[in-house]
Amino acid sequence: MYLYMGLALMVLAGLSLLIPFRVIINYQLLQGDHELHVGLTWLGISLFRRQFPVGSSREPVDKTKAEVERDEEKVVDELAENTDARDGDLMDGMESVLELAHHYRLMFDVITSFAFGGPSDLQQMSLGKPLLGHVWAVVYPFTRHFERLHWYTRVGLGDAAATAIAVGVLSGVLATGFTWLDGRVYLNPEGVHWQVIPNYSQRQTDVAIYCILRVNAGHIIITGVANLWRVGVARMAYWKNKFVH
Repeated sequence: MYLYMGLALMVLAGLSLLIPFRVIINYQLLQGDHELHVGLTWLGISLFRRQFPVGSSREPVDKTKAEVERDEEKVVDELAENTDARDGDLMDGMESVLELAHHYRLMFDVITSFAFGGPSDLQQMSLGKPLLGHVWAVVYPFTRHFERLHWYTRVGLGDAAATAIAVGVLSGVLATGFTWLDGRVYLNPEGVHWQVIPNYSQRQTDVAIYCILRVNAGHIIITGVANLWRVGVARMAYWKNKFVH
């Protein structure tokens, strides 16, 4: 009996590794209100679904136009006064990140090798890039397959010429971003849609993003272990040749 239970658990564990999970992300910015919904499904069964509070950027409706303008002027003045202090804090924070990256160099190298099959060279990276590189190394194994990626944006700046320019620039940025992403992960051509819609009549900034990521834990583990093995063999060969010569 215990043997059968053990075999059943092994089969279940194998299925959980081989059958992909699907992560569903739905983000909307509509009329200043943010909504973020995240879900996780397996074999069509919803395992997790939650709405995360993002906040609201909408101005209170009970404020007059003069009060809103005074608040905006106050914010601009505070930003101008605190710019130097924030820049100094930002640089200190980036230097702390760089020191942390050097301190945990071995751990970050293992993570990067697991994801990409090669360690990162922090000595050749400018300030700030180590953080982005290691974050991407952590996220990349879980975002290799986009089953669906929809991005819709509606932009209105209150001026027809400015709106047209903004739409053109944003369309170019999105096209470049999708091309960059297509070279690093698998994008299902039938599931990718994006559009930038102008609104020439009023000010408006609405964004709707809907994507489904397919995560195969077994594939990630096998590929990561193979990458670590390849990096280990390459390093052993390097040190062997160095000591021989």
